Amino acid sequence: MMFNVTRYSFYSFILLFLFVHTPAFTQMVWTDISTEQKLPKGIKLFSGRQTSPAMVAYYAEIDLKRKEYIVHPYFSESFRSTSAIASEKGAIIAVNGGYFSSSGSTSAIVEPNEVKANNIAALTRSGVVFPVTRSFFAINSDQSLSIDWIYHFSNAMDGIIKFANPTPNTTTTPAPAPVRQNGTSYDKLLMGLGGGPTLIKNGVIRITHDEEVFFGSGIDWTNTRARTAVGFTDDQRLILLIVEEGTTSSSGATLQQVAELMLALGVKQAMNLDGGGSTTMAVKGSLFSRPQGGTFQRPMPSILAIVPSDSLKVADLGSEPVIIDTEMKEVSFSNNGQGWSSTANDGYYGSSIARIALIGDGSTYVTYKPNLEPGRYQVYGWWVASSNRAPNTPYTLYHSKGQTVQRVNQQLNNARWVSLGTYDFSGNSTDSLRISNNASASSAGGSQTYIVADAIRFVKMATNTSNDRDVDLKPFQFSLKQNYPNPFNPSTHIEFQLKEAQMVNIKVYDVTGRHLRTLISQPMTAGTHRISFEAKGLATGAYIYQMQTPTGVESKLMTLVR
Repeated sequence: MMFNVTRYSFYSFILLFLFVHTPAFTQMVWTDISTEQKLPKGIKLFSGRQTSPAMVAYYAEIDLKRKEYIVHPYFSESFRSTSAIASEKGAIIAVNGGYFSSSGSTSAIVEPNEVKANNIAALTRSGVVFPVTRSFFAINSDQSLSIDWIYHFSNAMDGIIKFANPTPNTTTTPAPAPVRQNGTSYDKLLMGLGGGPTLIKNGVIRITHDEEVFFGSGIDWTNTRARTAVGFTDDQRLILLIVEEGTTSSSGATLQQVAELMLALGVKQAMNLDGGGSTTMAVKGSLFSRPQGGTFQRPMPSILAIVPSDSLKVADLGSEPVIIDTEMKEVSFSNNGQGWSSTANDGYYGSSIARIALIGDGSTYVTYKPNLEPGRYQVYGWWVASSNRAPNTPYTLYHSKGQTVQRVNQQLNNARWVSLGTYDFSGNSTDSLRISNNASASSAGGSQTYIVADAIRFVKMATNTSNDRDVDLKPFQFSLKQNYPNPFNPSTHIEFQLKEAQMVNIKVYDVTGRHLRTLISQPMTAGTHRISFEAKGLATGAYIYQMQTPTGVESKLMTLVR
């Protein structure tokens, strides 16, 4: 190659070559801290420090050849902190998941054989619509891994299509929308988590920032911020990395620097996850690291976790799911259907239009009586969402261990299966599910707020031969409930439970983490407690309430609508 000496001096060329080809993290010093964290064999944790540029980072490494551990994404119906979700799921190590907005995840979340959320399909920049394929960390049923660019052509597993290259958007010109026939379906996809952009592909740094339409989002090429990333090596080592920011010892990292750091660790495929104030790592269910220290954690809908392999709960794919829709004989409406009418909205399951009823005292309800074999089932609800739906519609499940009430926000998750939890059923006439109108008003509907009755699905779980236990490794110590009502104006109630007497702090923050109110700070007795929050002086928007005890921290999101 000819070199133009009239434009560059020889020394300038050498400096430019070194700048382009020298990794930015050659001064990073890693220390194995696995022993002090008392981690099991096969899982390691490292802390990294360098002085120029100032950098603090951590990475967890799991040897996937050891069959006692797996990597597992988890979805939370209500926004909670990384440590809260990790504690519930018995995670050994967990990091924050993909991107989200106040209304839910904007990144794909796939739990075993079930799509919980989709990657965003298109974005508008300066009035121009950009269709987008985005990064996806795929976990297959044989525990092989891949990082792909995907697009959702439906909400089903077989609607996830992967592409060899990202949609070729530029910052000025959108590419054509993805075409299903140009991609490939997954053969063995079991779980996965979306994010982006891709950082490393086939052992080469390839940051698809513009193609994935991250320009204009605050996730820029050059800004330094807290970062979270996932990657894996050819010899089946999984790497979960976070870089801190906001302290004198760490100013964060650019996407390029994170890619270089992962490459230096031997990673062949890597992807960026949500960063900034979301970057968090939990170790054995407790907060280990977040960007600016302290205990505040931003609530989010997903994590990526290292868990014992017997935490994997999959549907029995050899048995057909039991689906009950409103027109079937297994469904009965109270008062011979008085008080119920058909919804005018689209999105109902099957051929029968979803039914709606005004909120009330619980005297209007619908009962589903499934014909089940004895066993453990994952239960799902389907509804037509709208702004005038109840934010806390009660679904009461009657199962072999009693009854459980799950309140769901029917303003969200339109026309998709939403998990109501996993339950053991007896296989007799006591098995049932009831939806009642004992719910509160939405801000949009007021007294004209409705509940929806549509389809219910029961999926039998496969027998766990290694250890038939719940996924919790950490015993219950406290539970923070979703505020009620939510959205609210001007007051709401917050309920929590304590297994034993302990010190309780409940504080309110804005979404940037700024402390606004302390609702309680005192010792509390064991049992169920309820406190009220008056949002005097606060503007419409999303707020975070966080409960901290000596045994843990949990956060949830609430919405004030003036």
